[in-house]
Amino acid sequence: MNFNFYIFGNPKGKLSQYPQDYTKDIFTPLMDDVSGSRAVIYRHADLMHYVFIENLGEGKVIGLCLIFNKVRALYPKNLFGFLEDVVLSHALQAGKFIAYNSNGNIDFISNEFCDDIRAYEYIKSVINSSLESREKSFGLSEIRTNHSGDKKTVYADFNDSDEKITKLSGKSNTVIIEDTAGIEKNNTFIAISSLKEQIAERDESIKHLNEKVSALERQKKQYRKLILLFILLLGCCGGMYFLYDSLNQTEDDLAATTEALTHANSVIVCARNSIDSLNQVVDSLGSSLESEKSLRAEAEEKVAQMVSASPLIITGGSFSFSDEKYTCYYYSAESGNKTLKFRVIEDATGDVIESREISPHLVKGRGSFNIYINRRISNARWYTFEILNGNRIIGGSRH
Repeated sequence: MNFNFYIFGNPKGKLSQYPQDYTKDIFTPLMDDVSGSRAVIYRHADLMHYVFIENLGEGKVIGLCLIFNKVRALYPKNLFGFLEDVVLSHALQAGKFIAYNSNGNIDFISNEFCDDIRAYEYIKSVINSSLESREKSFGLSEIRTNHSGDKKTVYADFNDSDEKITKLSGKSNTVIIEDTAGIEKNNTFIAISSLKEQIAERDESIKHLNEKVSALERQKKQYRKLILLFILLLGCCGGMYFLYDSLNQTEDDLAATTEALTHANSVIVCARNSIDSLNQVVDSLGSSLESEKSLRAEAEEKVAQMVSASPLIITGGSFSFSDEKYTCYYYSAESGNKTLKFRVIEDATGDVIESREISPHLVKGRGSFNIYINRRISNARWYTFEILNGNRIIGGSRH
């Protein structure tokens, strides 16, 4: 099945997409005010665009787009349901472009989609395989009507039938289908939300136990005052024989009071033990957090030192004997042109068969650039390819 595949979103608060071309003007307005999931059918001449956008929370969105030439889906709900599953199962759960962070929220793995071409190719292969095996499920068929060229936008709901949505797309070049629930229907998202609620309930339980301990302390003081009152009463009535029965009753009351105090003390001890245990857990979590912060600070300092010492790192290289093209992979701390030296050495003789300066344009982050060899070399021999910054070799490979 022939199709074009795009992935886009807002890792840095603005549109980022791969590949980068004219579709930017299509995706940008569709990302505004997405509260859950949004599906869009957009037709331009004979090109059918099927766009699915998911709200990841905290203002972040991710979108997928499939473009067919003279082909449309008679069952668009199945197609959009499949694209939603690609976001959840093959992007989020597989850690391609997005993942859950330590706070249980979904975040982008990198700032640019072009930083991970392998993840893009992986998702594209999943889509291609499903389009071929599930073509009937999506109702992919040839377009037999001409597009009038009129620009008109209509809205639909995910509960509407495929027939209704298909009819709307035949009358209007843009159909927007909203689903306010979106990714919140996902089981993993629900489980994490439940854990957050449990933590809040536990914090409330600790607060309630502290209040109960304070109440028991006040009650204990009241019992002591009551005991003193009974002692004073016994002293005043010690010489009065006719109050003998009353004194016996008072002794029984004192025994009951003592038992109540003992029970209250036992409750207080248990409550304090629970608080001590919870405080130990809090201290342990605090120590773990400080340790993680220290490790992160050390890692960031080491990365900063590495970047300061070598703003350009050559991560690898490959050579095509048929095209006589050497591809160099790199990581750069900044964007711009960089003057380097390229050298090719024949391993058998040690002769330098090519040496010249190059000025590739580097993009901040990961990337690659190509160097074409000026003379034909034999694939029956081994050659060493070197990239130099001044007189220092910063990378290369052997082929």
